[in-house]
Amino acid sequence: MKTGKLFYGWILAVILGVCYFMANGSFLTAAAIGGGFMQADIGLTGAELGMGTTIAIWVYGFGSPVIGFLIAKIGARYMQVIGGALMVLCSAALIFFVNDYISYIVTFAVMAFAVMAVGEISVDTIVPSWFHRQRGRAMTLTMVIGGLGAFVSPLIANALMGAEAGHWRNIWWFFLVAGVLAIILAFTVIRNKPEDMGLLPDGGESVKVEVEEKVEEKPSKVFKTSIPATFAQTIKSPAFWLLSICGLGGYCYYVAAVSFVPVYFQTLELDQTMVAAAVSSMGLAMMAGKFLWGIISDRFDPARLLVLCNVFVVIGLLVGAFASNAIMPYLSFILAGFGYGGMMPLVPTVLANYFGRDVLSRAVGIAQLVFGVLSGFIATIGFAIGDATGSLVNAFYVTAVIVGVCALLGMFARPPKNQRNK
Repeated sequence: MKTGKLFYGWILAVILGVCYFMANGSFLTAAAIGGGFMQADIGLTGAELGMGTTIAIWVYGFGSPVIGFLIAKIGARYMQVIGGALMVLCSAALIFFVNDYISYIVTFAVMAFAVMAVGEISVDTIVPSWFHRQRGRAMTLTMVIGGLGAFVSPLIANALMGAEAGHWRNIWWFFLVAGVLAIILAFTVIRNKPEDMGLLPDGGESVKVEVEEKVEEKPSKVFKTSIPATFAQTIKSPAFWLLSICGLGGYCYYVAAVSFVPVYFQTLELDQTMVAAAVSSMGLAMMAGKFLWGIISDRFDPARLLVLCNVFVVIGLLVGAFASNAIMPYLSFILAGFGYGGMMPLVPTVLANYFGRDVLSRAVGIAQLVFGVLSGFIATIGFAIGDATGSLVNAFYVTAVIVGVCALLGMFARPPKNQRNK
């Protein structure tokens, strides 16, 4: 049944996209722009600077199941309040107090937890809970808005710190304000699920209406379980682990893109503004990927689309490895960013499709544990390869092989038999 009233879930999808933009969408890309200036200012070595990114990614991983568990207990919106408060505290620390390696590492670790609480885990839990038939489209809308962060944040960071002037502490005023705004949004407009407002997913107003709509609509070509899995069934399923490994490929690239990739491209004599612009081109490509891959995930199996996204990442990495002029770094960021961007709406969509929304926060949390813990090594491995061989180009090849293996394993993911509709 259709009505002329706009379903609140679409409004919420936009608001949650803004939350993602302010948190995960901007944190590491903005930090990467000011990283070199912070390194010189507080006396960090290259390895110490890279360790901050690695620690942040590890916190993404280890902290995600904790956040997923807390969301299951207290709800995503209250988790966003906690995350927003931590963003404010960490931003203030980076503006006024961080002056050595230890304080840098600790603050980055807590900030990583905060942005996951405000952004990815909470967003990936709430949006699929509000939609069933149009889950892919809703996640696409949210992730496209959130993806603006990867495009805009390097430019914002560059402007706030005065480009070559290098006032890196000014970058963190953006995140302080973002944390305050996240708290306000969580308290005023965000709701965990449509039932909190007397609605049903996709805008149904009653069980009767929902049943009538299911009878009238054509069968979906994409598998979406009507038999919710338990958490135990989910983590015992080979499909869950294969999908998690497949999604890992994109996160391996992201860690590379905010660690050794910009450093390597600087050796091609790109100035600071051009490096920021190149990173921003990845943000644009991620937005396009989120939109195009996500919008077709209601028509084509998102598990298969995840595999294709990894293929784009591999091609982008190889283009970067062979970069010999100022154009190829842009092409590398665009190709790989297009693939990685698609994975962001596809992962929560396919997990909700295969296992249902009841276990989604914990399922996404465990998947993020896989992403964060394993991809976090990429920054350290990449710089270690550069130190050992004298060139970071070999780090591109190693990362491309890892992503290729992730794609290969993802090809074997199939809907669990006990969750298939009868």
